[in-house]
Amino acid sequence: MPQPEPPKRPTYIGIHARDSGSQLLYVSSGVREALGFTPAQMLSLPAETFVADSHGDYMRIYDEKANEGADNGDDDANAYLMYLNVKRADGSAVLHRIITFKCDNCILAIAQALPEVPFRNKRELQVQMLDGAKRQVNVTREKEAQGERRRRNASTRAHRSPLYCSRDRVAKAAFVLENPDAVSTPTAQCGNRNQGPLTVFVTGTISHIIEADPSDVMRYPFLKLVAPEDVVHAGRYFERL
Repeated sequence: MPQPEPPKRPTYIGIHARDSGSQLLYVSSGVREALGFTPAQMLSLPAETFVADSHGDYMRIYDEKANEGADNGDDDANAYLMYLNVKRADGSAVLHRIITFKCDNCILAIAQALPEVPFRNKRELQVQMLDGAKRQVNVTREKEAQGERRRRNASTRAHRSPLYCSRDRVAKAAFVLENPDAVSTPTAQCGNRNQGPLTVFVTGTISHIIEADPSDVMRYPFLKLVAPEDVVHAGRYFERL
């Protein structure tokens, strides 16, 4: 008896600003199959407008001011796993498994649509920290608990807000690289020169890491940016991909 084919789960990349506007800066072409939008239709719009759930807490994950005083310890995570319902072009919603990475001023998201899962409005946002704390966080409930703490502390005359001590920050940039198998670049111009896939998008924070403007890096072979002693390891990694 033939086995049923596994459901198609389109995957795409999105990058949006980390501020309250959450403006979309980049969307890969896979979004057409997942949502029915073209990248051009989504660019410059707020990422939050495409969240179909009613909790409204997505951007709160990355709001450092909103999270001050929360019981997060010193384990500030840079990567998160969550499930969100995302709006399609036809007005329906589809569940997504999303992994996000924090950059200095933007968020890089790898999204996989799960069209076989029936729609169910998520009224609470739960995320899993993939580094740092390595734990589950219910963002919606934490927001409610934090509001209660503030109200309770405000009624205590002796209460003082904790001093905020900033930690040293590591500069971070987000790259999007082309898939050599999905473009018509001849092999002689791509694989054999051992310079890796070309860069199709990079965030402005690259200037904090190397003395280069984003426009200098666009369409530039990625492995030419890698230190010589690491080129072989990076090249093998891309081959496995």
